[in-house]
Amino acid sequence: MTRSWRSQSPRSWYYQVFDTTVDLLGKIFASESGASKVSDFYHGIFDEVDKRVEGTETVATYWETTDPYLTVLPGSGFHAIIEAAKGRNVFEDFSVGASNDGEATVDPTDVVERNPEVIVFEFEPSATPTGDATFDDRFAEITSRPGFDQVDAVKNKRVYVANGWATSAVAKAIGAIYLAKWLHPEQFEDIDPGDYLKQWVTEFQGAPYNAESDYIRQIQ
Repeated sequence: MTRSWRSQSPRSWYYQVFDTTVDLLGKIFASESGASKVSDFYHGIFDEVDKRVEGTETVATYWETTDPYLTVLPGSGFHAIIEAAKGRNVFEDFSVGASNDGEATVDPTDVVERNPEVIVFEFEPSATPTGDATFDDRFAEITSRPGFDQVDAVKNKRVYVANGWATSAVAKAIGAIYLAKWLHPEQFEDIDPGDYLKQWVTEFQGAPYNAESDYIRQIQ
């Protein structure tokens, strides 16, 4: 599969210029072999996702970022990983009021009417583990929204809350494989996305790894 988000962008932190940025940093720090390992890790994740989602049906997906009803639109990195994971962004046709970063606040009624099968809420990235109360409060807020008790994602307990430190890691590659498993659990039955997160933290960052549940949880 050819991934369109490899195109160039003027902002170096954008996912579109991951390869260019990593190659440049490898040259600046005289560590081109290390840069190559990072790139291989990134593309290896997306190659695994591509292979496993091929031939699957798309799954209606609603992704919120940092604030209630602030959702992601075409042109954003989040939209790109929804497509990579063989999801269908329920707001893929929405553009009015969008920011330059591909986000917009939508009407709550529109979310209910578009009836996502999976809902993901991502907090701002923070290496500090997310506490139980923060997860519990967010799940309670989402499930108590008017009309959300009729949304398939809520009825089937396919609501996920994540700290962006995990799901936005490696230019959102970690988020892509988590989302792919949430959307297509049978195709990823033998894959644990947490293994990729742990490898990123311990091998590439040389940092201690906390429990996966400190950063990502599913409604129970």
